[in-house]
Amino acid sequence: MTIFQLIKTYKSENNSHKYQLIPDAANLFLNDFQYGVNTKEELELGILLLNELIKLSYTGSLREYENNFDLQNEILSKKIRVFKKCIPESHAKLRGYTEMLIGMKENELG
Repeated sequence: MTIFQLIKTYKSENNSHKYQLIPDAANLFLNDFQYGVNTKEELELGILLLNELIKLSYTGSLREYENNFDLQNEILSKKIRVFKKCIPESHAKLRGYTEMLIGMKENELG
């Protein structure tokens, strides 16, 4: 499935327990755009994915997942990494500020 299809499937299922579709979409995004987005369409896809990752953060408040710190950390890491890839390579200095603002080292961001 494509990134967009995974997001669309997750939204249509309307089932928070199918959350893994969104981290899977993030993995595809990070693999497909290793050097960042280049077009408006790629940026819009990244923003759509980022919005779903932000919504997914609330999954950690569900009783079944509230102590799943690995899941919460995975979601946080993917949000940051997707956000960073939405900044084009031509703005690499701005990407560097991402690291400063969130207090993570470059190698932790991917």
